[in-house]
Amino acid sequence: MKIAIATSNKKLPDHDRALAAALKAKGCDVLPVIDDDAFAWFLDHGGMTRENGQRFQELVLARAGTEDAAAMYRHFRGRDAALEPLLQQRGLVSHSMKPSRNL
Repeated sequence: MKIAIATSNKKLPDHDRALAAALKAKGCDVLPVIDDDAFAWFLDHGGMTRENGQRFQELVLARAGTEDAAAMYRHFRGRDAALEPLLQQRGLVSHSMKPSRNL
């Protein structure tokens, strides 16, 4: 089960908006990749616990719009987002595969 997180109507910083536009122009929507990779982190670390939620809040949500989004995510996850959780969620690869390729 995924949990939707309400976001503010804040405008994305220029560097984040430019990256998202460049990826979208190439046919790549990076948000589903990050969504499924972050969800996989929660599953790997005991699920939706108060401690895990607090970590996500402090390292990502509270800093939104103040730092580079990719750097914040790397700090939270310990690496760049991997494509495998998205592929697993869509049934394109087995859940037993280990993430091996980062974006």
